[in-house]
Amino acid sequence: MSENLAAEREARVPSASKTAAPAEVPALSVQEQFRVLAESLPQLVWAFGADGACDYLSPQWTLYTGKSVETLLNEAWGACLHPDERSLVLAQWDAAVTTGSVFDAEFRLRRADGAFLWFKSRAVPQRDVAGRVIRWFGTCTDVQDARTVTAALQEERDRLTRIAKVAPAVLHSYRRAPDGSRSFPFGAERIAELYGVPVDGLAADAAPAIAVVHPDDRGWFQDKVDESARAMTPLRAEFRIRHPLRGDVWLAAHSQPVAEPDGGVVWQGTVADITVRKNSEQALARSEAQFEAVFANLAEGIIVLTPQGRLTHSNAAAAALHDLPTPLSLTALHEFIPMFELRDELGQLIPVHDWPLSRILRGETLADHELCLRNLICGWDKVFSYGGSLVRDVRGQPRFAIVHFRDISARKRAETEVHLLNTQLEQRVKDRTAALEAAVKELEAFTYSVSHDLRAPLRALDGFSQAVLQDFSAQVPETGQRYLRVIRESAQKMAQLIDDLLAFSRIGRQQPRMRSVDNAQLVHNAVQQLAPMQDGRRIEWRIGTLPECQGDPAMLHQVWINLLSNALKYSRKTEAAVIEVGALADPDGPVYFVRDNGVGFDMRYAHKLFGVFERLHRADEFEGTGVGLAIVQRIVQRHGGTVRAEAAPGRGATFFFQLGHGAAA
Repeated sequence: MSENLAAEREARVPSASKTAAPAEVPALSVQEQFRVLAESLPQLVWAFGADGACDYLSPQWTLYTGKSVETLLNEAWGACLHPDERSLVLAQWDAAVTTGSVFDAEFRLRRADGAFLWFKSRAVPQRDVAGRVIRWFGTCTDVQDARTVTAALQEERDRLTRIAKVAPAVLHSYRRAPDGSRSFPFGAERIAELYGVPVDGLAADAAPAIAVVHPDDRGWFQDKVDESARAMTPLRAEFRIRHPLRGDVWLAAHSQPVAEPDGGVVWQGTVADITVRKNSEQALARSEAQFEAVFANLAEGIIVLTPQGRLTHSNAAAAALHDLPTPLSLTALHEFIPMFELRDELGQLIPVHDWPLSRILRGETLADHELCLRNLICGWDKVFSYGGSLVRDVRGQPRFAIVHFRDISARKRAETEVHLLNTQLEQRVKDRTAALEAAVKELEAFTYSVSHDLRAPLRALDGFSQAVLQDFSAQVPETGQRYLRVIRESAQKMAQLIDDLLAFSRIGRQQPRMRSVDNAQLVHNAVQQLAPMQDGRRIEWRIGTLPECQGDPAMLHQVWINLLSNALKYSRKTEAAVIEVGALADPDGPVYFVRDNGVGFDMRYAHKLFGVFERLHRADEFEGTGVGLAIVQRIVQRHGGTVRAEAAPGRGATFFFQLGHGAAA
């Protein structure tokens, strides 16, 4: 077939050596017309017989593969195909030949340099009058560039999709069709998430998203959209939507309209959630308004200056405190300085370069700097307290200076008056203390004199009564003897009262001599000293751990003696007495206690316990003068401590005492 084609081509092309006279060109046959058409096409043209064997290839095959047509015709079908597509393409070709259907496929062909390029191949069968396939005609069109462009375009689309999924703002396309319908052709998923609406159908109908636009913003926002479409200007708007879960959400839309051939408009751009920013702006506005209100209404004067000393802000108090116009003008700072002078607390004049304002501008920080200010125009003097500092940025550069001041004249006058009153009070205290000391000395002398003068008659009463009973008992009737015994008992009781009163008085005058005290040893000594009160009795002593303390050993010994003797006395009617001594832990120091199971007392009368000569039991029940507990309280108080009691009738009593902080070990 190739030889016939060559012969026919040679016959159609006149030889250059022939010089025949012009002659009429014969009309081309259909076959020749096909060849001319096939060889003029840029595509690779081929023809197959009814059996599927190739019998024609256009010259473009030689240009592409670098092989002659004869070589290509002799090679097996599919030799130029890429190995990855070869089996699939051959199977498609066999199916087309078998069924007589159109062959349509894309595959890669090897070029002369070994590279494989993509081609789109299409072949149709030629049939006879009976409908039988007699030939196949096909072309292979180079689609490498188209596929490259398509792949690049798809890659860009994929990149844009990936960016749209992660971008803070929602990338989208918003389209308004000529009939007024609206949609989100691109970005519908993120729009649905942002607006809180279902994504289904949003790409074709934007109504669900439009429906959640805040009613107060819907009208003016739609007007901006219409204006953008009419003038083809960018759409810039901040509006609210009512999110079903988050409530009111602020959005910012930025997009550019593009007109479509059919009259529609597509806005390409972004919409972002700016709720946090809007809330911050609103909070900042409220904060600034509050600051301005506080700044304006402060009773303390405040001025703010640049690092160069130019006044930028001042409040009403700053002018009022100086009797100046309100508000201060920017030049007033230089105008009013000559109207004033400052002096220190000694009355020394302070030069302007050492005024608080000047020092703060130099970088000093002042606080409660008190100076005397004189208004040379009005003639008044006031005491001002100055403070302030130079505020710097993160790099340490000065940004502005703030100076605050307040009038403390009234306070200084009050301090002067208080100082004068304190001085007078101290003198009065000294005078009264001296008088009190003199009175105490007189009282001590009186007490000593009374006690000394009373003891002699009491001793005489007691002694002579005893002598009468011993020497004249036979001559004195029984009634007389009973009267004499009552006289003796009363004299002895009176003597005991005098001794206790003197002891109580001495405790009040005596200063504790503080040193380390072993309370366990004091209790042991007291128990031994009180042995006569224990004769013939069943007593169970329960003595726990008693921490050491700082105090006067003699005084504290008296405390333990009085408390333990009290417990022994009031548990005397108990068949088996139990006396417990111990200490409780407390942050302020140990709390010592003495507990008994005696008769106890009614807590309603506990306030009388520590009074001098106060008794909660009848004298015929329990002996005593009622001074012992008063002495305990006086000693504990001299140690900076407290004493208290807990009891119930018939259930015993517990006495607690705690020494002051200085007495805790």
